[in-house]
Amino acid sequence: LPQKSKNFYSFTSSDDKPKGNTNGKKLLIGKDISLSGTISSCEKLIIEGIVETNISKCRELKIACGGLFKGEAKIEIAEVAGEFVGSLFADLLILKASGRVSGNLTYGKLEIERGGEIIGNLSRIEGNTES
Repeated sequence: LPQKSKNFYSFTSSDDKPKGNTNGKKLLIGKDISLSGTISSCEKLIIEGIVETNISKCRELKIACGGLFKGEAKIEIAEVAGEFVGSLFADLLILKASGRVSGNLTYGKLEIERGGEIIGNLSRIEGNTES
């Protein structure tokens, strides 16, 4: 009889379940992974690979250096160190030095490190007078 591997982990263990933690709705798209489809709800979407989708029920989007997002995103917080192509509506956009946003950008607050690029149309969320 074959023996079970000692490196086998049970994913149904009660120790693996979040205990009152809202970070349970986190989706990581790893390097060299491509995803095209619908993402209906997540608290935080982290992209190291390539994603083509439209999202609106996600609180935070993080595109790592080398990551690519194509589509439309309506988000509270977007941190871009990779590349975003499409329409981005963000209450707060943090654009890192290696980041690039191409397309339509609507923002509430904007932070850009030296070297970060925005190519396209910019508009500020109306009624947001904070600097």
